[in-house]
Amino acid sequence: MVVTKRPLQILVAETQGQIGYMIESTLDEELMRIGLDDEKLFLTVLTYVEVDPKDPAFKNPTKPIGPAYPVYIKSGYIKTIKGWRRVVPSP
Repeated sequence: MVVTKRPLQILVAETQGQIGYMIESTLDEELMRIGLDDEKLFLTVLTYVEVDPKDPAFKNPTKPIGPAYPVYIKSGYIKTIKGWRRVVPSP
């Protein structure tokens, strides 16, 4: 099986869409359960967010992303349960 690398922004949009879909589905199901099932009342909108480059989180990146490596690669990686992974800021 070949896994094609995709840009981070595509993966973020995919995650946003999946989370939005789960929220929509849950809310729709609850409305139907209480008898308000005439029309769809929820939708997911994907948006861009501008992060302040002075945000303190950029000084100490902690969010692991990308593949895990069995050995230390270089600075900017942390040891996780899965192996060494790149870390990025997550303000």
